Amino acid sequence: GVNDYSGITPTSLHSQTGRTEYEYLLDLFFSAGQSQVRLLGNSTSVGYLFITSTGVTVRYGSSSGTQVVITATIPFDDDYHLIKITRLGSIHNVYVDGVLAGTKTDSQAALGSTISNIGRIGSVTTPPTKIKSIIFKNTIGGTELFNWDATASSHASGTPVLTDTVGSNNATGVNMPTDGSA
Repeated sequence: GVNDYSGITPTSLHSQTGRTEYEYLLDLFFSAGQSQVRLLGNSTSVGYLFITSTGVTVRYGSSSGTQVVITATIPFDDDYHLIKITRLGSIHNVYVDGVLAGTKTDSQAALGSTISNIGRIGSVTTPPTKIKSIIFKNTIGGTELFNWDATASSHASGTPVLTDTVGSNNATGVNMPTDGSA
C-alpha cells in the first residue's frame, strides 16, 4: 500500500547528542518513477534522513535550521544502488556505488532526536521502496550498531520486515496487508 512503513524502537542514530562521526550503508532500489525516499524518521519530522535525486538531507534536530543538505546525483533508474553517507567532524560525504558523489562542510550539532520509523517522516510515507539493508556504524568503518536486513519472509502487519542482525531492534510492518500481497 501507499502508506506502508516499518516501526523500530526509538534510537538516536546520527542525531545522538554530541555525535560527530558515523556511517550509513544503504542498499536500496531506486524506482525510475520516483524522485525521493523518506528513509528514516519519526512521527514529528525531527532527526530524519531523506534522499532525493539531487542529494541527501540529514536533519539533526527539530527544525530546518538543524539539517545538512548534501548535493549529489542519486540515480532513480529502476536498479539497486549502495549509498554510503558519512560524517567526520564537519565533513559530510555521500557515495553512490563506491564513488564520491557529494560533500558538504557543516558543523551542525546533533541534538538527540530519535528515529522510530523506516520509510516514514512525520505523517508522510515514502513511495514504496525496496530495501535490502540499512547499516548504521558509530564511526566511519567502525562497529555496526544496527544492521536492518530484509530477510523476513512475511510482510504482514506487526511482523519483522527488516531484521536487525546486530541487535534486537527489528523493524515491524505498519499498515501492511495481512494477506501476503505486500
